[in-house]
Amino acid sequence: MEGMIASGLNVTFTIQLFMHGKEVGSIIRKNRESVKKMCGESGVHINISKGNCAERIVTLAGPINAIFKAFAMIMDALEEDVSTIAQLPADPGHPEHGGPC
Repeated sequence: MEGMIASGLNVTFTIQLFMHGKEVGSIIRKNRESVKKMCGESGVHINISKGNCAERIVTLAGPINAIFKAFAMIMDALEEDVSTIAQLPADPGHPEHGGPC
């Protein structure tokens, strides 16, 4: 039973990730469907702070095994986007696409 400890209590853990807006975009994708999918597949509640500053807070809450699964899914989404960006030709106006800083 996920989230259960030896005494039989149901325990919910919460972790917060501080991420840049572009990184959050990697996990949000279109219409938050990726976040909904991650929630459904992992069993974790995911909350993403409003995008009014450079850093955003991604909060994961649920049983510890579910948090590990959701975290792995987030890392996979970030890795997928990094791989995609690495394959783009260099764009001099955008350092994140291989252009100068």
